[in-house]
Amino acid sequence: LLGEFTKIERVTSNAMHLNRKKYRVIDIIDNAFDLLLIEDPGEMIDVEVQHNLEIEADYELMSIALKNLIDNALKYSRERAVVSVERDRITVRSSGEKVENLSFEKPFNRKYEGSEKGLGFGLYITQNIVTKHGYALLYEYVEGENLFTIMAA
Repeated sequence: LLGEFTKIERVTSNAMHLNRKKYRVIDIIDNAFDLLLIEDPGEMIDVEVQHNLEIEADYELMSIALKNLIDNALKYSRERAVVSVERDRITVRSSGEKVENLSFEKPFNRKYEGSEKGLGFGLYITQNIVTKHGYALLYEYVEGENLFTIMAA
């Protein structure tokens, strides 16, 4: 995560530019699984592709953003987590307690990423990557599930 944090600081300070190209979201998700060293994602998480969404993105950075959301879902979910791809959004869904006082604006968000499980950089890094791409990162808690959604433009 420290390497990711350094990279995102370079991006947000405009010292590094996004290498944006059109990619299928499913390919970015596959790369996120590779970053997590998950050989068979089907054993750990469900992927629901309702639409073959393509986005303009920096492949490496968007893979990091999705990796962070998927990693949190796997760590904190009481049941199988789900990644769903729809016409204009990517949602990572996990069951569990509602995230209180959620702020994507600063690192060390230990309300969600407990100090015993991580440093709290993941959501901060993800927020910055998503925002730099011109997309939005949204959070909802619906019927016992945490939903983190990246809204494509």
